[in-house]
Amino acid sequence: MFEQKIQKDVVLAPYSTLKIGGKARYFCTVTNNQELVEAIQWAKEKGVPFFILGAASNILISDKGWNGLVIKMQNLNYKLQSSSIEEKTLPNIQSEQIIEAEAGVPLAKIVGLAFQHSLTGMEWAIGIPGTVGGAIYGNAGAFGSSMAEVVKTVCVLDVSQNSYAMLDITKQGCDFSYRSSLFKHNKQFIIISAHIHLQKGIQEQIAKKMKECFERKKQSQPLDYFSAGSIFKNFYFEHCSVFSLGTRKFLENFSEWEQFQKQGFIPAAWLIEKCGLKGKKIGRVELSLKHANFIVHRGGGSAKDVKKLINLIKKQIKEKFGIELQEEIEYLGF
Repeated sequence: MFEQKIQKDVVLAPYSTLKIGGKARYFCTVTNNQELVEAIQWAKEKGVPFFILGAASNILISDKGWNGLVIKMQNLNYKLQSSSIEEKTLPNIQSEQIIEAEAGVPLAKIVGLAFQHSLTGMEWAIGIPGTVGGAIYGNAGAFGSSMAEVVKTVCVLDVSQNSYAMLDITKQGCDFSYRSSLFKHNKQFIIISAHIHLQKGIQEQIAKKMKECFERKKQSQPLDYFSAGSIFKNFYFEHCSVFSLGTRKFLENFSEWEQFQKQGFIPAAWLIEKCGLKGKKIGRVELSLKHANFIVHRGGGSAKDVKKLINLIKKQIKEKFGIELQEEIEYLGF
């Protein structure tokens, strides 16, 4: 019976890249669709909420934990599928190939498989600690690229009814936008797997780009410490319904303003730095000196202190710039 797979009072901190978080009242791992359905059915019968967990690389888990069932996705199958378009038949068109991957597969595995077969399109994802499911859910990205560019279709489990229908959703249906997707706003769809569409490339060039991306990441991000990745979304002008004249006039005083206009957004890290918060500490957590949009944990910290630091950042940026930053991370148990 599935009941035997349910664990009680499991500490969630070890499952998070930030290494902070209390206990889940119930916890289980699932390796296939049947186990996932059984876990959700169990939660519904018990009348407790459930939460799907990937690598927990962009989540802040409460010190109180989660009073429900945490379902850890451990469906780890992935493989390369060739499309019907072949270079030998159409020499002037790059060969298109598809990687089929389940939601629990680490993104690093996809980056590695793509490199192994000289496929380009995933170089930017090197060093990202998330899973395929989580990366699609949050439309993960770096260096101007994102999952929206490579996802072809997503297979989901619809849990809105007891029929638990499996559906294929096209890229267009995924409603991808900056660090967001259909799945982030419609929790009835649980990501099961995806087809990732890549192009044939030259392995030496792919290796060079991967190295460049990773070097940039090492130079600009605190990879030596526990973190949950970028805490806030960058401030995109197109997503802002209200941008006051006073805020604009104030920002025009900064030399970077012209560059921000060209790129269409203000980096959250820049706003944080201009408030003098880089390196700010509360308890055992602090804003990284390397990248102001990363909160790092040196051990012994709490979610309470992380939340205090987040609230302080939002308050000071609102007061100084009139801008309301939005979190990129998600909260569990708050």
